[in-house]
Amino acid sequence: MTMHFGYRRLLLLLVMVALGQSNVSAQESFRVELGKDGETLRDMRPVFLKFETRPLPAISPAEVARRYQKLFEDSDEPEVRIDALNRLNNIRDRSGLDIGFPEQKETEIYEDVLGSYESILSRGSFSGRLDELLYQMAKAHALTGQHPESIQRLRQLVGLYPSSELVPEARFRIAEAEFSAGRYQEAEKGYQALISAEPDSILATKARYMKGWSQFKQGMSGWE
Repeated sequence: MTMHFGYRRLLLLLVMVALGQSNVSAQESFRVELGKDGETLRDMRPVFLKFETRPLPAISPAEVARRYQKLFEDSDEPEVRIDALNRLNNIRDRSGLDIGFPEQKETEIYEDVLGSYESILSRGSFSGRLDELLYQMAKAHALTGQHPESIQRLRQLVGLYPSSELVPEARFRIAEAEFSAGRYQEAEKGYQALISAEPDSILATKARYMKGWSQFKQGMSGWE
């Protein structure tokens, strides 16, 4: 009995030493197989440590997007649906692929989720990023024809999260709204704010062009 107990301790020690000394990368799987104990030491099977190198499974952005799309369609929880929709949009934006919901269906989708956005924002509790939530709300309002509400959400985004990577686009869209409304001085200020904050960005190049148009539209007072 003592010998049997000592053998078990020896097995445990061997496993611990092997685990401590092994250097296994994230792409390697590790498996320990322990044989069943016999009646005597002779009958006991040894411990086998098996290392296998296998590539990580490749999941395409389209497949990931499909799963988030299904989660959005199947869930009844507002926060789950909003989070899935945000992640779906992020995947599409970052991959540059035409994946997820078709463009013609987006208006219908955002009409459906606007109430969920408002509910989550009013509660002040969201597991994701609130800057993304405000950005998606602005998009939802814009797609459903509620342009003042869209600009209001973008202003909230800029004011509450000035360091967000979504702010440059928000600034540009706010300035565009001012330009479209004929408030050219305000548009000029908005474009200049973007240029000052992100001088090397693609949007800054567009903002310089539109700033010039804003000055031109102001007449002599702007030409100076």
